[in-house]
Amino acid sequence: MKVAPQRTYNKSAMINPPLPLEKVKSPRYEKHQVQTFKCRVDPTDLNSSQYEIAVPFFDAGTPEEWIYFQRCLERAFGGQGDTTGPQQYKKVRMLLQGEALTAFEAFVTTTANHKETLNSLKEALGAVTDSVFPKKSAQVQKRYLRRFLRKPKEMPIKKFAARVTEINSNLTYFPKENGKAPSPLPTDEVVDMLEFGCPPSWQKEMILQDFDTTTATVKNFVEFCERLELVEGFEGRTGKFPKREASEERKRPHKKARSTEHTGPKRNKRHNTFNSGFYCMYHGKDKGHDTKDCTVLKHQARAMRGQHNAQKHSEKKNFRAKKEFAAMIGEVTEQLFAKMTPVQKRQMTPDFPVPEPSKQLVAAFENASIESSASSVTDRSSASSSTSSSSTGGQSDKRMTSSDSSEN
Repeated sequence: MKVAPQRTYNKSAMINPPLPLEKVKSPRYEKHQVQTFKCRVDPTDLNSSQYEIAVPFFDAGTPEEWIYFQRCLERAFGGQGDTTGPQQYKKVRMLLQGEALTAFEAFVTTTANHKETLNSLKEALGAVTDSVFPKKSAQVQKRYLRRFLRKPKEMPIKKFAARVTEINSNLTYFPKENGKAPSPLPTDEVVDMLEFGCPPSWQKEMILQDFDTTTATVKNFVEFCERLELVEGFEGRTGKFPKREASEERKRPHKKARSTEHTGPKRNKRHNTFNSGFYCMYHGKDKGHDTKDCTVLKHQARAMRGQHNAQKHSEKKNFRAKKEFAAMIGEVTEQLFAKMTPVQKRQMTPDFPVPEPSKQLVAAFENASIESSASSVTDRSSASSSTSSSSTGGQSDKRMTSSDSSEN
């Protein structure tokens, strides 16, 4: 038996209200897409000032566009003094197109004993509203306001409260449910929704300052939240006042701007060190990194690895052989130096050149063992030392005889 995995849903995406919090910008209509009406402030007075209203033609659109159309239509009725049913029917038929006009005419033709009155016009426009809005739109809209309404971070509190108030007032344009037109929510409930949509830090301040939202109006609530919004603007996220930005004249383009994102340890400006437990074998203690993170050592290691890899295999073997041969020469030299007389040691100076080994001595080292080769080299060196001593003795005898002859 397979068990279906539990699904996770985004609560804010589970409800798509007919009127979202982020208001969609109304499109710019061209001249052939709108009908302009010349209106008067007082239609009964021919000398009153005039104004124009551009009502867009409506075919099919969003609930927001349908509500905008009805508001423009009401202004056109009032500006031109259309108070009778036939006058208003005429304008509605002139402005509706496509699907909207089909739904309007279907209601007019299917209604028995239909007469062009103001009440019958509202019912005919209600039929168009049913075709534009989704099912149970008023219930879904109120549920969204009560449960899922949250103020966006970038939206100011004044704009947030104004949009919520606008949505609440537009509930009268929603379709009827069970034969009753939806009514707007009361003011105390609107303030409660605004409070629930604010950040938790603001709600905490309301409790600390004893701000009662049950008795406050929307205006009082907005004024209180604007002060909190102003304080957050001063403090920012770090709790400090924001620094003034340098003007264009004071900015120095030749200097690179320091990065504000620093995730490493805090630098001690007085001693130019880092107060941390880092230690580097090359740079020392408290230099901001460990040995494993030192870029200098890594670069040196890469260079040494490249030199080692660049050598051939034969060169590596010759290098090891030369190293062993040099160690052997060093041991033999130490033994010879230990057997030398004090006079011979005094005759040696730091600049005394060490003779290179002869070919026979090299062949002896290659074919014989270390001990045998060392003994042979010792014998040869002793022989050479004896000959040198005899030669020095002969020279001294000659000097003695020459001195005696000179005295005689």
